[in-house]
Amino acid sequence: MATPLQFTDLVDDVFYMILGYLDTADILALSRSCRRLHSRLEPCLFRDELSCDRALRWACCKDLPTLVRRAVAGGGHVSAPIRKVKKYAWDSMVFRTLSLRIAAKFGSLGAFRALLDLGATTNVQLPKEVHNNRYEYLHIDDEISSLAKSLSMKRHAALLKVFVESDAATTMPLIDGTAFLDQCLLNALRSGASFEAVECLLQNGASPARLQSERGNNPCPLALAVIWNRPVVDLLCRFGATMEGKAIPRNLGLKWFHIPIFAAARQMHEHGTEVVQSLLDAGTRANHCADVSVRGGRRKPLSLESEFRLQESDKQTNMYSSCAPMPIYIYLDSITSWESNQRLPPTEGLKFWLKNGLDIEAGLPLHQMPPRCCCVKQKLSTLYSFITAKWTWQTHLHDEYFHVLDMLTEVRLGREAIPAFKPKRCISGEALPDSPAARHAIICNKQMLLCDEEICTRVGSTH
Repeated sequence: MATPLQFTDLVDDVFYMILGYLDTADILALSRSCRRLHSRLEPCLFRDELSCDRALRWACCKDLPTLVRRAVAGGGHVSAPIRKVKKYAWDSMVFRTLSLRIAAKFGSLGAFRALLDLGATTNVQLPKEVHNNRYEYLHIDDEISSLAKSLSMKRHAALLKVFVESDAATTMPLIDGTAFLDQCLLNALRSGASFEAVECLLQNGASPARLQSERGNNPCPLALAVIWNRPVVDLLCRFGATMEGKAIPRNLGLKWFHIPIFAAARQMHEHGTEVVQSLLDAGTRANHCADVSVRGGRRKPLSLESEFRLQESDKQTNMYSSCAPMPIYIYLDSITSWESNQRLPPTEGLKFWLKNGLDIEAGLPLHQMPPRCCCVKQKLSTLYSFITAKWTWQTHLHDEYFHVLDMLTEVRLGREAIPAFKPKRCISGEALPDSPAARHAIICNKQMLLCDEEICTRVGSTH
C-alpha cells in the first residue's frame, strides 16, 4: 500500500503555489501545527516586503508583539506597512496605512507598545515621485485623525497612557489646525473617558485654554464635559478652562455647545440644576448673552394612541429657526415632557432661573450689559412665542405647560416677582379650566394685553 502524500513532502513549486492562495493568518496557523512546517513556512511569512507588511498588519490586529518584532526584523515598514497594491501595465500604486492606527483601532496594547519600542511614528517620509515604477500613497490626515479617535475611546485608556508618555506624542502634526493631544482631549470628553485618562492628557500637554482661544468649530472642552463627562469639570478648570467658554468674537456659527452655561442649560431638564448652579456660583450670570440660534421642529398635536392615555408625538414637523441668545431659551427648547411628576418640572426650572437673577419684562429676558449685548442685533422672540412656536395648543392638556405660559405672559418676572401657584388656579386666582381650548384662550388674551401695554409704552415714550 502506497504511503499517503503529506503536505510537508510536497516539492517547493507545488508547496509555494498552494501558499499563494492562503492569507497570513492561515500560513501562521499552519506554521504552528508542526516543526517541519514551521521551518518551511518561516521564509514564506517574511519572503518579501509585501509579506512582511501583511504579517505586521495581522500582528497589530491580533495583538502579537512577538510577530510584530519578527515582521519588522524581516523587512516590514514599522510605521506604515503596505495596505493594498494596484498593479497596472506601466507601474503600480501602493497604498500604506499607519501601524499605530491599526493597533489602536483593535486595542492591541502589546503590539502598540512593541511598535513604539521599535520607533514607529506618524512622521512617515514617502517618495514624492515615481520610485521603482510605483507611486506610494498615505492619506496621513485621515490616518492621524482616526488614530486620535481610537486612542480617545473609553476602553482604550491604557493605550492612551502608553502613547502620551512616549516620544511619538511630541512629534504629532496638527489635525485641521488643532494640536493632536487637544483633539484627543475633545474626543475623550465626547466618549465619556475616565477621570484618569483626561488627567493624563492634561498633564502631558493637552490645553483646554488653548482650545477655548482658537477659532473654528471645535466645541469648548468645558461645555463638552458638562454634557458628557461631568466628573472632570473641576479638573478642566484647574488646568485653565474658563466658565465663559470660547474666548472668540461671537459669530453666527456659534452653537450652544461652545458655551458652558448654555450646555448646562441644555442638560438641566434631564439632569437637574446641580451643574448650572455650580457655574452660577463660579460667577457666570443667568442672563449670559451670546449670538446663538436653535433650529428645531414644531411638535405634532396630541394623538390618541390608546383609549385611556393621550401622548405627545415625538416626531417634529414645520422646521423653525430662532435666536436663543440666553440660557433660558436653551432650557425651554430642551424640554421634551410637560409631565408634573418628573425630576425637574418645567415650572420649577423656570423659577430656578428667576431666583438666580433672570429678569423678564413683557415676555422678554433682560440683559445687564446692553453695550455688549447680542440681543440688539436682531429681533428677539418673546419667551412665550418661543414655546408656542414648538408646541401646539393641544399641549395645554398638561398643567405644567399652561403654568409656564401663564408665568411668561406676566408683565414682569424676577427674583422679587415670582408668582405662587395654587392647585387648579391661574396666577390671577381664576379657576383653571379643564379644556385645552379654554386654557389656550386665556393665554391668548394675556398675550394681547401684553402687546397693547407695550404699544402704549412706546407711544408714551415718544411724546
